Amino acid sequence: MHDLFKGLATALITPFNLDGSINIQDFCNLFDMQLQQGVSNFILFGSTGEGLSITSQERNEIFHAARQQQAKAGLTRVRLIVTASHPSTNATLQQVKQAVELGADAILATTPCYTKPTQQGLYEHFIAVADEAKIPVILYNNPGRTITEISLENVMNLSKHNSIIGLKDSTNNLTRTITLRGSLSAREKEFIILAGDDENAVMINLNGGNGCVSVASNVIPTLCNKVQELCAAGKFADAAAEHAKLMPLYKALQCDSNPVPIKYAAFRAGFISSPMMRLPLVPLPEGRRPIIDHALDALLDLPPTNKNTVTEHSYIDRSSSFEMHRKRLLNQDKREND
Repeated sequence: MHDLFKGLATALITPFNLDGSINIQDFCNLFDMQLQQGVSNFILFGSTGEGLSITSQERNEIFHAARQQQAKAGLTRVRLIVTASHPSTNATLQQVKQAVELGADAILATTPCYTKPTQQGLYEHFIAVADEAKIPVILYNNPGRTITEISLENVMNLSKHNSIIGLKDSTNNLTRTITLRGSLSAREKEFIILAGDDENAVMINLNGGNGCVSVASNVIPTLCNKVQELCAAGKFADAAAEHAKLMPLYKALQCDSNPVPIKYAAFRAGFISSPMMRLPLVPLPEGRRPIIDHALDALLDLPPTNKNTVTEHSYIDRSSSFEMHRKRLLNQDKREND
């Protein structure tokens, strides 16, 4: 079963309309493109998918849309991994319960942000998540966003739980990967390690990793998949050569806070109709767009940039758009409570 979660997983963006509502058609188009290009594993509602800005009802809508596209494509080996992330354990468990009821294939459980729990608190939090889920759980270590880091000792202890099958690590610390893989090697239970950063996808695999949760694969899934397939085949020199070709885009996607650059990239590539973000995130500033344009042009056959079109979609009246979205959510909450 663990093998199903190895290799490439796309951390999907969530497309929005100009009024801030979910653009389901864009999501379906993007998801279908991913399926056609061979991606089987998807992370929903992570930081790349602006998960903290997505309501419970919207999670339902997006998840069902993904399953419908999968059914239309006639594919069975597609894994939808739902992110559970909240400062409160109780709220996290509600997300887990919803994901399980929807039919998620696995849970990606982050360390709680803002609350800064101790290692004991983290242990009890993840055990509670795993007990609630009863489906595969992948731990997510990303101290750059949540402040708190899961210690290696804690990962080792948590890995004993039957439902906890792996770790997505975004620390870019190869020593952690090597040490963890060495410590786990004597155990019968397999434990997967996924790179949480495109730049380190090959190095993590070379040092005991099993795949990558990719942001860039929103726009170049075939190229990212090729790198992971070469790694899985043990052809690390070839993987590194292909990986090097993608490095300029990986670097370019760091020009602003994720997922702002990748959302602009998906818009620029024609995969979504708007680079709209939900506050407090805002679209990529005009001065940084050429960074993405140049990197994309080197990899994809794109039409020349239409500055007017990009500006029109990126710099709408933010205040009126946010007000429309706020009223829509208030009406939605009212309907749910009636």
